[in-house]
Amino acid sequence: KIPNDDVVPALLLTGTNLSNAHISVNAFAELHQRKTKMNTLRMISSVKQEIHITPIPSSVTSTTTTSPQSYLLQLFGTKSMTPSLSTNNFFIEHTEEQIKAYDVHVIQAIRSQDIDQLRQMHKAGRQLQCANKFGESLIHMACRRGFVDVVRFLVDEAGVSVRVRDDYGRTVLHDACWTSEPNEELVEYLIRQCPELLLMSDKRGNAPFEYARREHWGRWVKFVEDNKESFVIHG
Repeated sequence: KIPNDDVVPALLLTGTNLSNAHISVNAFAELHQRKTKMNTLRMISSVKQEIHITPIPSSVTSTTTTSPQSYLLQLFGTKSMTPSLSTNNFFIEHTEEQIKAYDVHVIQAIRSQDIDQLRQMHKAGRQLQCANKFGESLIHMACRRGFVDVVRFLVDEAGVSVRVRDDYGRTVLHDACWTSEPNEELVEYLIRQCPELLLMSDKRGNAPFEYARREHWGRWVKFVEDNKESFVIHG
């Protein structure tokens, strides 16, 4: 069952300096601050939220010595992040029907990027919000292979949610950052759909940009810098 858009995830940023931060919310947002030893802020955001954070003067250059995740955290004004996997009702839970719909025919259509076939399946009432028993969905597969047009069809036409994760905790953004070559168009599209995915970690605590290959760090750092005004981080 796909959750209501009003249901929000809990994202924990530890040791964050938010003195210059402000939050602009399209739908709604609320910020609760608790006095704890770690001075932890729990930020609750809607799926349509835009987080505005004044960027720090950056001495980081687009080289392979700086990881995109480190650069992203610097823009947030923090050195560490503990994204919570306890995001109740944020990720969808696949039903038995959706698991049964994950069969060889729809898998082959994804692998061959046969959008016409996928469109026919959708018009015939075929379930495309489907996954195997390990939580790996069709949109996971399309993202891992870098199939931008397939992903756009699944989301824009078939209404497939990007708020999915497998049993390992990997989201579609993890898979999009894991491609053999950087696919900036795909990553930007996913972030625009759901910016909260930037802060979601897998079961080992790795956020999506930590899946990027080291030889691609420079490109991803440049991507974050070039796009900070258009998706999550705004000056």
